[in-house]
Amino acid sequence: MLAAEDLDVVFVCTPHPEHESATIKALDAGCHVVCEKPLSITPGSAKRIQEAAGKSGRLVTTVFQSRFEVAYRRIHSILQSGELGQIRRCEMVEACWRSDSYYRAKPWRGTWQGEGGGVTMNQAPHVLDRYLWLIGAPTSIAAYSDTQIHPISVEDSVSAILRHESGIHGFIHVNTCDPSLESRLSISCDKGRISLQNGILTVETLPQSTREYSRMSNDDFAGQNGEAKQVRAPICGDYRKLLPLFYSNLAHALAGEAPIEVSILDAVGQVDLGCAMLLSSARGRSVEFPVDAVEYDAFLQERYSEHTDTVESEPV
Repeated sequence: MLAAEDLDVVFVCTPHPEHESATIKALDAGCHVVCEKPLSITPGSAKRIQEAAGKSGRLVTTVFQSRFEVAYRRIHSILQSGELGQIRRCEMVEACWRSDSYYRAKPWRGTWQGEGGGVTMNQAPHVLDRYLWLIGAPTSIAAYSDTQIHPISVEDSVSAILRHESGIHGFIHVNTCDPSLESRLSISCDKGRISLQNGILTVETLPQSTREYSRMSNDDFAGQNGEAKQVRAPICGDYRKLLPLFYSNLAHALAGEAPIEVSILDAVGQVDLGCAMLLSSARGRSVEFPVDAVEYDAFLQERYSEHTDTVESEPV
């Protein structure tokens, strides 16, 4: 196809382990690339794609359409403005349901060979991207993953505690086990708090800095009384409405009319974060971020040898 056609953009929608080879072939052919999430399944693979993109001078982006949700863009704008002061803590919970038949429908799902992990590599990437976009990169991660209810060899539940150089504490939990959808975000700052619960966005502002209030107050227990406002910024959740916004940005970026919303650095960062969570859980210890690519490759090879799932790619 690459040899026969004069293509501008290639869309990579294969199972995860095939993303690297397809993306680099397209870059070598002079094409821009839109790669479905995750960009790849290892830090080393993601870096090789990044290097290939740099050499080719072509754009590589990953489909994180939830960045175009009105609620998340409003939250990003508030945090960037600095009106709530320094971030102290962030919690993100994303619980969704997947049945056993969901995993049986595609032989590559729920396997180490086919996905490079479970919920961390399939459902969590959107959450991990939002965390890095809103809060920034941590310095260390301690995570736990388990297979709670599904007959699969990879995890269907993952939790992580993230620590940042500035002292921010983060918490992320994603699973495919809950009976119904739960989407929750809470960001506590020095001068207020942002919360998003199942599509309801609430912004609480405080009259003064928490640090200053703590220093000046003579009351041992009473906190400040803030002003809470619910902001009209519902969660759409409909890819049919969000993807046109993603592709519109792509078109403007390729025309040189706007920066790309999801850069190659963003895509690499999400892979690094997911891999750090899986490695931390497997090793039973905190790991530095980003993780060592060689150590992660060794870990993944261990998983391959322990779980010999049969994987067949779906015919195109």
